[in-house]
Amino acid sequence: MDYQKEFFDASYQKLVDAINNIPPETAANVYAFSFYLYCEDDDPRQQMLEVSYNTEKNYKASIDEAYDEMEARWNYAFWLQKEILALGGPEDELWQKWVKSTPFYYEDEEDKSKGKYDGISDMFLEMVIELSQKVHTDGVLEQKFGKAIPVIMHGLEYCEYEFEWALRANPEGIVDEFLSWDVFDDYKKEKKRILKKLEQRRNKSK
Repeated sequence: MDYQKEFFDASYQKLVDAINNIPPETAANVYAFSFYLYCEDDDPRQQMLEVSYNTEKNYKASIDEAYDEMEARWNYAFWLQKEILALGGPEDELWQKWVKSTPFYYEDEEDKSKGKYDGISDMFLEMVIELSQKVHTDGVLEQKFGKAIPVIMHGLEYCEYEFEWALRANPEGIVDEFLSWDVFDDYKKEKKRILKKLEQRRNKSK
């Protein structure tokens, strides 16, 4: 049984349904999606993805509370944070089947290692990036919103990981405003290198 494919296919359909269930009057105001990644109870076996969005209305209402307009627009702390979908974790049976079928899974904390921790985190991360890429390439977002909508993958802080995830998870160009936020100033010089690496990866997969 291909548990990875089973989990991905089911997760993708759930994501498409959640996007399409956003009321039209709300959808007209959405400018970005949040794919928030974390481990429930700090347990790497319980990888979680929470999907939500932010609206122009909420962004404008948050400007006075934030340091500046860019922080209000792109920092998840100022977003609506209204979850429309949760994937992974202890209640997701398909995730449990997949993670338990991998060589990275462990039952006892004594068997935990950095290699296993990273292995589980990396495979979940790659799956989430693929979910984002697929809703773009399948036209799900453009059909719903009438335009390309950036997907921002993130944890609680913003660093080089979020910078690279944004480039990988979205078509070129639509996350430029997000990446121009000054929290990424130290990483902007890496953009060309990352894009070159992504191009090489795409060419290799052909």
